[in-house]
Amino acid sequence: MAAIIYPIEDNTAIKALLDNGIASQDPYPGKSREFDLATADAIVSLVTAANISEGDMSISISGKDQLVKIASGIYNRYGLDDPFNPKPVIRDASDRW
Repeated sequence: MAAIIYPIEDNTAIKALLDNGIASQDPYPGKSREFDLATADAIVSLVTAANISEGDMSISISGKDQLVKIASGIYNRYGLDDPFNPKPVIRDASDRW
């Protein structure tokens, strides 16, 4: 995905696009709600990926805080739940007395 300047797996990008109603073979739709949300979903996949270390080699994503801010901003812009800042949930506990 050109909107993210990090290498991501093709399958991750395709899933993010399809989950938001964009076929991966479609022409670039320009700035749209669907494309923004696909970008945010791809960022979630990047940020939640595990860091890998073996011997002297280490692979990790730098700038995760900035990526989280970008994704959170997109979800908030469209009034959707932000997976990085879940809202507290009040549950009915009256049956526990």
